[in-house]
Amino acid sequence: MLHEIGRELETKLGAQGCPLKVVDGPEATTSTTWSRERVVIGHDEDGRDSFSGARTQSVNPVVLGVLNQAVKISIYAQASAPGAAMFEHRRRALRAAHMIYIALEEIRSTRKNGVVWTGGRFVQPFDLEKSPSPAGAVYEMTLTWERGISKLTWAGADQDEFTITATNLTSTSKASLASGPDDDDDPNTVPATAETI
Repeated sequence: MLHEIGRELETKLGAQGCPLKVVDGPEATTSTTWSRERVVIGHDEDGRDSFSGARTQSVNPVVLGVLNQAVKISIYAQASAPGAAMFEHRRRALRAAHMIYIALEEIRSTRKNGVVWTGGRFVQPFDLEKSPSPAGAVYEMTLTWERGISKLTWAGADQDEFTITATNLTSTSKASLASGPDDDDDPNTVPATAETI
């Protein structure tokens, strides 16, 4: 699911002119931090997933529970000016963070998922911890993304659906939109013009 959200996120960022590409995390630990600017989306291995009951069961497949998945988004940003100062790298990272927040809120709304934003902070990549002048800034955003837990087969098939037909019904009701006396002036009998529902 995070892969698909990442693809939607990249499309939305690109539509707003943001040059950062979105990649799936975790990245290989051997990758160079500043090989390129990017946004990395993946599970937050320092976070914790949680489970809760479903709020509705009106869809197929029936949603029986909710997984609140811990997610981490890492933004690797570099200001393009030669010899850029740290505040310039950080300004660029925060600009991307604002755009990511708005894009994910739009995706959440369309998909009808719940999202809880749990934090954000600048971090120092492990391979640059001893660098006297880092060539960019890394900003991490953490959140939980809600996804339904449905009863599916291993292959992902929905549950069988039941079609209601006239032969399935065991009772019927009659209703009338008439607001005055009915055709026989007896309020305890069904009007002749009533419709079967």
